[in-house]
Order: sequence, then structure tokens, then C-alpha cells
Amino acid sequence: MDHPDNYDALIDALFEGRATPEEAARLLGDTAGDELEELAEIVDTLSRIDPSLRTPSESQFRSARKAVLDRIVAAEAPAPGRFSRWLPLAAALAAFVVGLAIGRSDAGPAETLTLTDLVERGARQTAAGMSTPFRYSNLRLRELDDGNLAMSVDVAAELDLVRPKDDLLVNDILASSLVNDASLGTRLKAVRYAGAGPHVRRALIAAALDDPDFSVRLRALERLIERNAPAAETQEALLAVIANEESVVMRLLALEALDDDYIGSDLIETLDNETAGDGEAAVLWYARQRLDRRSL
Repeated sequence: MDHPDNYDALIDALFEGRATPEEAARLLGDTAGDELEELAEIVDTLSRIDPSLRTPSESQFRSARKAVLDRIVAAEAPAPGRFSRWLPLAAALAAFVVGLAIGRSDAGPAETLTLTDLVERGARQTAAGMSTPFRYSNLRLRELDDGNLAMSVDVAAELDLVRPKDDLLVNDILASSLVNDASLGTRLKAVRYAGAGPHVRRALIAAALDDPDFSVRLRALERLIERNAPAAETQEALLAVIANEESVVMRLLALEALDDDYIGSDLIETLDNETAGDGEAAVLWYARQRLDRRSL
């Protein structure tokens, strides 16, 4: 196996565990290139994997492998050589090691990463010559008596996802965008695709009551009723719409979805005191109709 043409076969034997110590020493000795040294470290790591570790799930493995591949792509490409085709394999093996670490079952509680932890890792990538996905703005800082800096900064990053509509992260993003995004089109899309869950329901309620655009308030109210009209939070929101919304259409829609238990003399009296124009009269009339049907 000493001939250069047989290096590929020797590497195959090394990863499959068939190489003798002498062959491995010749391949991974001091005269080997940096690529082979990296492969040696991976092989050594694999040999020391704790067999009690739980195998990672397919999604965890894909995520870990993609992270490793992304870092390799971001780094400066190595010069072509006889071992360059093995770098994707090295990346896959490294991802496998990371995946096993993710799936650790008996090693204690999983690590909890904060935003500071993530951006610090980004800083390490930058120091190593790789790009970081984070962008900083609106810096506020002051020097403390001990020489340290106290800093506050807004952190932004672009995140590309392809996930199911009912995915937890997808709906968290939609709920946040519905409440916070300045774009009318974005808020309307967020309403359209919003799924279920307490966070989404709270965002829909906030949009139905407070969004500055009527179309967003209306669509949010419709979505809220469609998703879970009987919920206590939804019913309270419907009462707030009936009491405070300027749009007669929305007030009638809320009144239609309101449970009978919420329609009584108190609501009629409140609407009667507020009636000033034709729109308010229509809401009062419909409320009385609901109350009369309930009394039958």
C-alpha cells in the first residue's frame, strides 16, 4: 500500500478499521499533510466514543452535519490534492461525532445556550477567519470601575428555514412578526399562516385589538374565531372588540361569535348607552336579537 496510487485504498482501510498500525503510521505520520492530520484526529475521536451514548435522531444528525459543512465552505478552500476528496467524508464524520454529543442520554442535563453564548461562538468564528451570521446595531456601552465594559446591543441575523406549517419555531416567528413587524404585507401573511398555540392566540388577540390597520385587525379576529372561539381568552377579546372597535363589521362579527353566557342585560345596557349612529344601533339591535333568542 505504499504506492501513492494506493493512498485511497489505505484511507478506506483506515476508516474501516482494517489498516495495520504500521500502515496507519505511514499514512498519518509526521510527513502527512494537514488534511490527513485532521482525518487522524477524527479517527481518534471516533475510537473514543462512549458506546452508551444514544444515537442522534435523523434531524439532529442533519443539523449537525450541515453546521460542519457550512463551516468548511465558509473557510478558505484548500489547494487541490490527492486527499481533497476526503474532506466531505471528514465533515460527515465530524458531524456524526457532534450528533452523538447531541444525543447524550446519561451525561446529565442538556446544555442550555443563551443568545450571548451563540454570538460568542460567532465571534470565535470571526477570529478564525470565518464569517458570522450575526449583525450588531444600536450599541450602548459604558466603562465600569474595574475596567470592564457594560454593553447593550441589538443582535440581528438572517435565518432561512423550510419547516411544516405547524412547526413550533415557525409559529413563534409568525406570532412575533404579527405583533412587531412594521410591514403591512408581512403582518397579513403572518395572520394567514398562523397556526395554533397560546403564543399565536395572544398575538392574534393583540393584533385584533391594537393593530393600526383595519385589514389586519379583521383578519386576526377571523382567524382567532376560526381557531378557538370558545376559549376564555378569545371570548374576553370578543367583548373588547364589541366595546372598543370602531368598525361595525368587526363588532358584529365578534357579537356573532360571542357565547350566549356573555350576552345579558349588562351588555345591552352598555351598548344602549354608547349608541349614537346607525352603526352602533345595528350592533345594539343584533345584541338584542341574540338575547331574545337566548330567552326563548
